[in-house]
Formats: sequence, structure tokens, C-alpha cells
Amino acid sequence: MPSVIERRFAPSPIAHLVTARASGNKPGTLITGYAARFFDEDDPEGTSFQLMPGLREKLLPGCFDRCLRNGNDTVALFNHNVDYPLGRTSSGTLRLSVDSKGLRFELDPNPEYAPPILAGICRGDIGGASFAFLVGKEGQSYKVDPRGKGDVREIADISYLDDISVVVRPAYTATTVGARSVQPGSVYSEWQLARRAAGIVQQDDAARDRTRKKLLTEAEESIRVDEY
Repeated sequence: MPSVIERRFAPSPIAHLVTARASGNKPGTLITGYAARFFDEDDPEGTSFQLMPGLREKLLPGCFDRCLRNGNDTVALFNHNVDYPLGRTSSGTLRLSVDSKGLRFELDPNPEYAPPILAGICRGDIGGASFAFLVGKEGQSYKVDPRGKGDVREIADISYLDDISVVVRPAYTATTVGARSVQPGSVYSEWQLARRAAGIVQQDDAARDRTRKKLLTEAEESIRVDEY
């Protein structure tokens, strides 16, 4: 089980809404959207994430239930940067809920940082959302395809939701490598253990090492593209 924070980009854009707040009926700003999308059989390519060649990831409905039920104090950030706190669940400025599509958020952004972010959303410069999480114990499984058409990592239980973020680079949607921190070495090792347990014929050691190096290099290169 991964013991490090992982991050994924949601495939749907966020929306900037101007609303009336209860306090004095003064205009306020609300940012809404989906930080995560569940796998949808009607849109399999758009609601699964390619972690590395040959391995995709699906978020199953119900995977956020435990962390929301436990009152996990989740923060809202800009680009996962703790220097730009936008809100948090414990203060009521970030509200999270789950529907049939995925993890939905409503955010009353910190007025100190909100203006340029809201301007970016309105201009279309900022148009995506992301979330950072820990997988719960026994919260994942690997579905191995013996035909070699692609394996799947299914996430059924997220034990801790660290943050949700509005992000500049939503181009990494569910159809591309959408992980800024996927810990490819850990996931790769777990994946290969699942393949061995399923009786998939293994390559010789030298060939396996070459394949592992190639996959990890590709995954890490994809991560670095977003680190600017």
C-alpha cells in the first residue's frame, strides 16, 4: 500500500460563479467544480488515468466515503502550494460532497489570494482541479488482463484527503498521465506483484529490468512536465 501522498488531475474544468452571500447580502465569490471523477463505463477513456504504459487507474464510487465521514480536515490550495491557502473544511470555507460523478467542492476563496485566481478562471488561464490523497489499507486492487491489453489499478478506499487544488495545467486529464506525485516505483512494484500472483509469465531478469527502467523513466518525465 502506498504510504505517500499521491496527486491526480480531474478531467472536468472548474467554474467561477458570482453569488450573493448570506452576510449582509453582499456579493461574494464561489468557486465550484469536481476535484475527482469516478470511473464511468460510458466514458472509460475520459474517467480513468494512465499511470504508466500498460497500467490505468480507476476511482470507484464510494472511495471518498471514509475520509469525508471521518471529518478529514482538507485544505484548498492553488497548484498544491501551501503558500496559497484558499480555504479549508474545518473553517467552513471549503465544502466537499460526493455525487454520482465524483468529489464535488464549493470554495469561498481567501480574499488575499482570490483576485488573480478568479481572473485566471474567468480568462480561461486556470481551468482545472486536482486532489492529493492517501490510499487506505486494502483500499486498492490490481486487475490483470492476461491478454496483455492493459491492466487496471482500482482505488476503492481513500483514507486521507490532503488537499484539493485549482490548477493551471488541466491538460493532464484522465486520458493522460495525470500524476504529479504517483510514486511510480512503488506502484510499479505492486503492479508486478499482482501480475506474478495472476500467473503472468515473467521476462528474464535483464529484460524485466530494462522494461522497468523504461516505464519509470516515462512516468517520471510525464511528472516533470508539470513541475514548472
